[in-house]
Amino acid sequence: MAKNKNVDAMISGAGFIAAFISKLLDEVRELGGTSEDVHLLVNPDGKELISQIAQFIVAAGKKARHQFMIALDPALSFADMIKAGNYSEVDQNINQENFPLDTEGKTEEEVFILHFKRDISSEQAIAEMEKQGLRPATITHALAFGAQHWKELKNPVIFLGSSWVRSPTHHSVPWLGVPDDELKLSLVQFDYDWLAPYRFAAVRK
Repeated sequence: MAKNKNVDAMISGAGFIAAFISKLLDEVRELGGTSEDVHLLVNPDGKELISQIAQFIVAAGKKARHQFMIALDPALSFADMIKAGNYSEVDQNINQENFPLDTEGKTEEEVFILHFKRDISSEQAIAEMEKQGLRPATITHALAFGAQHWKELKNPVIFLGSSWVRSPTHHSVPWLGVPDDELKLSLVQFDYDWLAPYRFAAVRK
C-alpha cells in the first residue's frame, strides 16, 4: 500500500507531468504532428482521445504486470479449444474425461501469471495466491490462454487448479510451454519441486 501511495504522489507532481507532456510532444512531432494536436487533449473534443490513451495505458500496464484478459465461450467443446491453440504437442491424457471444462457461466476472466522468483512447492504457490485474493487457474483457463496469449509465454506456466488423479500418489496438472517457440500442452506431477523460473497461473477468487 505504501508503494502505491509513493507512486501516486510521484505521478501527481509537477515534474512528472512536465516530463510526460514533453515526451508526448516529442513523439507527436516525430510523427508529424504539432503542439496544437496535443492541446486538443484539454478541449471538450479531446475527451474521447483521453479515454483512448487511458485504455492503452491500462492495457500496457496489465501486460507489464503479466495480467491477461481471456475470452471464455461455454459453447466451445474441449476439442474446439485444443484446436484453437494450434499446439505442436498435447499430452494424450489431457481430455474432457480427465479434465472437465468449467467456465462457471463467465464469458471472460483475468488471468494472472505469477512469478515467485524462488524454488517453491505447489502447496506454497497456492498459499501465496490466496494471500493475494487469487486461486489457481484451471484447464479451462489454460486452453483459453494457450489460444489467445501464447506468444506472451517466455517460461513454463503451471495451472494448479485442475488435476488428474492417475493413482492415490500420482496427481497430474497441466502446464503450457514454448520450447523451440512452439506451443506445448503437457502434464507434470502436482508435488513437483518447482524451480525459480516456473510461473503459475491464477484467477480472482
